[in-house]
Amino acid sequence: MLDRQAEVLSRNASLQVTLYGHTDPDEDEAIALKRAEAVSDYLLSRGVALATLAVSSRGHRAMIATTPTEAAFAAMRVVTTEPRMGR
Repeated sequence: MLDRQAEVLSRNASLQVTLYGHTDPDEDEAIALKRAEAVSDYLLSRGVALATLAVSSRGHRAMIATTPTEAAFAAMRVVTTEPRMGR
C-alpha cells in the first residue's frame, strides 16, 4: 500500500499530506512521531518530494480502537494520512 501511495505522491507534486503517528495508551508519544517519520523516510526513498510531506504525532489522543485488548492496541499503532492545503 505504501508503494502505491508513493507512486501517487511522486507523480502529483501538488498533492500534500500530513503523516500522523498513533500509539496505544501504553506507549510514549515520541514513538508515534518515530512511526510517522519512518513512513516519511520510506516515501522519500521511493521518490516522493520532501515538500509533499509533513509529519506529526497524535499519540493515543485520536483513539482508533476503543476496546482495551491487545488486538485493539495493535490496531492503534499505525500511521494515518490526511491531505493538507498546498503553499
